[in-house]
Order: sequence, then C-alpha cells, then structure tokens
Amino acid sequence: MLGDIFTEIKNRLPIEEVAERYGIHITKGKAICPFHEDSHPSMTFKHNRFRCWACGAGGSVIDFIMLLYGDTPMEAAIRLDNDFSLGLTAGGYTNKSLSERKRAALERQTNRNKVNAFEEWRECIIDKLSAHLRRLYRWRDVLTAWSGGLDFPPRLTEVVGEIPLVEYYLDILTFGAFPEQVEFYQIYGKEAERIARQYDFSGEKQLAG
Repeated sequence: MLGDIFTEIKNRLPIEEVAERYGIHITKGKAICPFHEDSHPSMTFKHNRFRCWACGAGGSVIDFIMLLYGDTPMEAAIRLDNDFSLGLTAGGYTNKSLSERKRAALERQTNRNKVNAFEEWRECIIDKLSAHLRRLYRWRDVLTAWSGGLDFPPRLTEVVGEIPLVEYYLDILTFGAFPEQVEFYQIYGKEAERIARQYDFSGEKQLAG
C-alpha cells in the first residue's frame, strides 16, 4: 500500500504547486534552486518533475520534500498528505468526506488563481514603471543640459525627483523574494498604480501646471 500512496501523491500534486506552497517563486517555468547558492534561476519543471541544471538535484514531489526538509520518503508523503489535505494514510484513504476534499481542492485552486492574478499585475506594473523610468531619465538629461533660454514646465524638476522612488519599486518587483513582493503589493500597490497611470493618450506624462 505504501507504493500506492507515493504514486497517488505524485499523480495528484503538480510539482509547481508543491514548490510554490513551500516558498519557491516560479517564473516562466524556472526558479532559484533552494538546494545550493543559486544567483540565477537554474531549476526547471517539466512532466511533473523538477531538475536543477547547476547542482543536479531532481525528481518527483516526494524527492523535492525529502531534499527540502531532510525527510524520509514516508515523512515527505505524510507532510504532503497533511499540507494538501489529500486524505491519505498508510492504509489508504481516510474517512474524510468527499465534500471536505472538494473544499480543499477549491481552496488550492483559489490560491493558484490569486498567485496568477498577482503575477499578471506585477508584470504589467513593471512594464509601465520601466517605460516611465526611461522617460524620467530622458527628462533628467534635458534638465541637466538646461540653459536659461529654455522654457521648461514648472513641474519638471519635481517629476524628475521621482526617479529614486520608481527605481526602488522596480527593484522590489523585479528582484525581490515572492513574500516581499506580496507585501509590497499590499502596502504600495495603489501608489505604484497611480505613478504608472501618469500618462496622456500619447504615452507622455502631463507636466504642465
């Protein structure tokens, strides 16, 4: 029956979902490997298995948990069974009702949807803030080369002063750990959206005033 439990867990749990549940941030099928000092994403996910192309770690969801926590195969299976509410034991299924299993599955799907929605928001804001920052750099260059004969909108200096803030936002959204990015969204998300909206229909920020 043990073999059946391991097979059941591998069949029912997507490796990407398991990795993200335990703190691994996945972007376009790649992630920073937690099993060695990894500075660039070297772990990939395919056919419900993981592999690190730098340190060689790889395997199934069971192998992933064994490496992550130092568990035995059975301890890894029990951890996954409990954390994902699969309703499995050493003897097979527990008496957990079908409705409870459906509720747990719905909760997992809801969490996946939230993660996907956040990733869409993050990528969109990064694109808009990056465009805004390039525009700010151009305006800073113009301001640096300013001469008395040029007539600049009064708010130019004020707007160029946004550069450090926009750089800070982009640094967190691009290179921050996933929990740090979520915290940023909760605290600064609206402000980032406000800055990203500061364009007219031609894509240029309104500076007059």
